[in-house]
Amino acid sequence: MSRPGAALTRYRRYPRISRTGCDEQLQDKGALVEYHDPYIPRLHTNDDVEMRSVPDLMTAVREADVVVIVTDHKVYDYKAILAEARFIFDSRNALGTGLDNPKVVKL
Repeated sequence: MSRPGAALTRYRRYPRISRTGCDEQLQDKGALVEYHDPYIPRLHTNDDVEMRSVPDLMTAVREADVVVIVTDHKVYDYKAILAEARFIFDSRNALGTGLDNPKVVKL
């Protein structure tokens, strides 16, 4: 991968994302929505909500009711995440094919 330019670096440090509606609905119902990304320590949503990456991935996995995988970073230990999570929605097939586990739903 080539080294990102200054504009991309600023984007990666403090990106803006469009909220999907799903996280807003969950938060409206009282859910705590958090994220972990080793490359993006904080982000801002288009409606100016700032989110910060949780510092300890595995603590967050153990405490979460649901883990949603939206990016399949190679630095994650997916076997450990699978072992510790209560329920996983894997939208990137990060856990691999052929997995038959009742606590995993794939897109």
